[in-house]
Amino acid sequence: MITIRRQDYRGGHRYYVEGDDRIDPKKPLPSCTGIAGYSDNSGADGLMNWAINLYQDTGNRLEFKESNARARAIGTNLHAEIEGHIGTAGKVPLNPSPLFGAWYSTMNENGVNFISQEMLVYNPYLKYGGTLDALGYLDGTLTLFDWKTTDEYRAERDKDGHLTGNFKGKKFDQSIGNAVQLGGYMLALKAMAETQKMLIPTQAYVVYIFKDTLKTKWVKVNLNAAERIFTECASLSNTMKQQKTGGLYVV
Repeated sequence: MITIRRQDYRGGHRYYVEGDDRIDPKKPLPSCTGIAGYSDNSGADGLMNWAINLYQDTGNRLEFKESNARARAIGTNLHAEIEGHIGTAGKVPLNPSPLFGAWYSTMNENGVNFISQEMLVYNPYLKYGGTLDALGYLDGTLTLFDWKTTDEYRAERDKDGHLTGNFKGKKFDQSIGNAVQLGGYMLALKAMAETQKMLIPTQAYVVYIFKDTLKTKWVKVNLNAAERIFTECASLSNTMKQQKTGGLYVV
């Protein structure tokens, strides 16, 4: 019997697999999310500019950490509400958040029927683990879903980086990494299906729930492309891990 265990680690997760001879049960596997992050197009410059702008706006040099923590907490709370809802066959949580209301409405409008959620998966070949948000039927087609919370609009800034007061001028940029992450989940499901009875979805959506407008946006993922890019990211991640202790310099 194969068992997968998830452990929290520095704001993320790592995974342990027992019962598969191809995986060392004592060695943690990196997360699908972390590997997919190698494809993110924001880059270090974008993160640095974001942190600098928050410091200019608030005068708090740690605002970027606190802002990121608040955003994670909101996302974690929504995931918990959704998990409770699906896990209780559709029971609505007491005092649901506005974000849950937006998610609940769009799921009902599209007639989604869920069959699984918060499912632990792993890939014995590329050696990573992950937790997919949900599987369900959309118009009769088995679909992989991933929930993301963000803002629909970004505050505009002038050429000097100062706020212009126009908070509806620039729409969000959807991350490449979000789509690539679903490619990783698909690769894991396919690998697991070789030895276990698994249902394999044929389509996938990233569903964005916007904190500022309480609207939602469905983005369909090109799974073939996402799987290819994830495979390259896994290779890069493995190479970086091997070089972490040295090997880049000739001595």
